[in-house]
Amino acid sequence: MFTDGQAIMRKLRKRSRPRLGWARAIPELRRNLALAYMRQGNLEAAIAELRTASRDAPEDTAIWYTLGNAYLQSRTWSRAVAAFETRLSLRSDWPEATFNLALASERSGDTEETVAAYRRFLAGAGANDPRRRAEAQRRVAELERKQSR
Repeated sequence: MFTDGQAIMRKLRKRSRPRLGWARAIPELRRNLALAYMRQGNLEAAIAELRTASRDAPEDTAIWYTLGNAYLQSRTWSRAVAAFETRLSLRSDWPEATFNLALASERSGDTEETVAAYRRFLAGAGANDPRRRAEAQRRVAELERKQSR
C-alpha cells in the first residue's frame, strides 16, 4: 500500500495515461490528496494540488473551500479570502465558508468585510452552531467597539 501521496499520483498517472486526461477526470482525487498533505503538514503540496483541481473543476465548491482552508493554515490571508469568496459566489448557503471568510478577512485586516461576513453567518444557518455563533457575536462586538473609537 502507498504511504506517500506522490507515489499514489505516480501510480495513477501510469495507469491512466492512455485514457482521458486523468487529472481533469478526477479532481476529487486531487482534493483528497490535498487533504492528506494537509494532515501531514505539507501545505505547499496541498495548495499546489488544490490550485490544479480548481482549474480543472472551477465549479467544485468543495475544492474552493478546502483551498481556502489550506491558505488559512498557511497564513496566506488574502488568498484565503479569495478562495472563500469564490466558493460562496458559487453557492452562498454554506455557513462554514462564511465563518472562515470572516476569519481570513479579520486576519488580513479588512474590518468592514469581517463584520459583514460575521453578520451574514449570524443571519444564516450559522446561527444554529452555538459555539461559532457566540464567537461571531463576540468578534462583531469587539470590532465595532474598535471602529467607534
